[in-house]
Amino acid sequence: MTKLNAYRAFGVLGLTLATPMAALANDGLMFSGYSAKTLGMSGAGAANPTDSQIGALNPAGFAFTGNRVDLTGVTLSVDINSTVLGGDYSDDPIIAAPLPGVSYQFNDQWAFGLSSYGVGVMVDYGEPIPPVPGVTDTGATLMQLVLAPSAAYKLNQDHAIGASLLLAGQYFELSGLQAYGAPDEGDTGSFGVGFSIGYMGNLTKDFRVSASYFSQIHMGDLEGYENHLADETDVDLPARAILGLAYDVTPQLTLLADYNWIDWKSVTPLGNEFPGSFVLGAPDGPGAGWKEQHIVKIGAEYALNDQWTLRGGVSRSSHLWEEENNALNYLTPVTPRTHIAFGASYRPTETREWSFAWNRALSRKQKGEGISTGTDLETRIDTFAVS
Repeated sequence: MTKLNAYRAFGVLGLTLATPMAALANDGLMFSGYSAKTLGMSGAGAANPTDSQIGALNPAGFAFTGNRVDLTGVTLSVDINSTVLGGDYSDDPIIAAPLPGVSYQFNDQWAFGLSSYGVGVMVDYGEPIPPVPGVTDTGATLMQLVLAPSAAYKLNQDHAIGASLLLAGQYFELSGLQAYGAPDEGDTGSFGVGFSIGYMGNLTKDFRVSASYFSQIHMGDLEGYENHLADETDVDLPARAILGLAYDVTPQLTLLADYNWIDWKSVTPLGNEFPGSFVLGAPDGPGAGWKEQHIVKIGAEYALNDQWTLRGGVSRSSHLWEEENNALNYLTPVTPRTHIAFGASYRPTETREWSFAWNRALSRKQKGEGISTGTDLETRIDTFAVS
């Protein structure tokens, strides 16, 4: 198989597993949650391991999930409205895809699992921005799929540590930037490896904590895009850290709070300010001006009876980029800062469970200022999930 065909094959796999995350998200280019349970609480749940997607939040959680196979079906409805240099453009994709996870309790101390999650953006305006003779479309596709095989070890009944190997690949295509001297180069891709580590513990019978760190994943070059992206061709996955708390107020009611930190600023094509040196592809070239992101997620879970559990949540993120950096963010218009979510689980038997969630990233308009005056961005995202 040639290198390009391998990237295209990876792109098909990424579309199958990670497209919901790649269409647009609210935690920068990351999704709010990775299963119907966490999505139903706006992503809260790092200290409440209840399914095999826990490896996307903390690999130590596999010590407490038991034997599970989870399959989440996600449908994403996105509404994008952008004004660029006085022209109005829009995209409204509806996308559906599965997302699997597995956990296995090897013995009283060791557990293993596999979680999968995606990062990225997909925008296709269907016309050139700005209008250029001979150019038919402007869009961006960045799909970054992470497979996280994990191991967790129980120090004792109440405390565990864990680690994951993060195996990442990316599929990339950018079109419609001829007006800026960047021709269409078609699709390409690259691969990278990182790690995550975590701790999870029961401090009391009612109070649990979680702490995890995910390394930056340095991806390989995107061939053909040397003169497009700041710092040549690197689009890495950012480092992130998650702190989680869970408190059982009653045997039926659990309250959850998570704090997420994502280091988008260190990913040069996203973190560089606009316009930088004005030289596309230079280390100090124009970027999206993204900053470190801080996100607080609050959720609640209530066991109505032995069969039904109800959930709800809200999350709020910091300002991802300033209005002066709007200029290139029509390719990554992740303007929402607030999520609201509701969900439920139904257990017809001891070994079978259905979970449902609706998560909305509330529409928010960000008007460009300074050098970005005339570029206004607005996005809303609805996510529906069944596990």
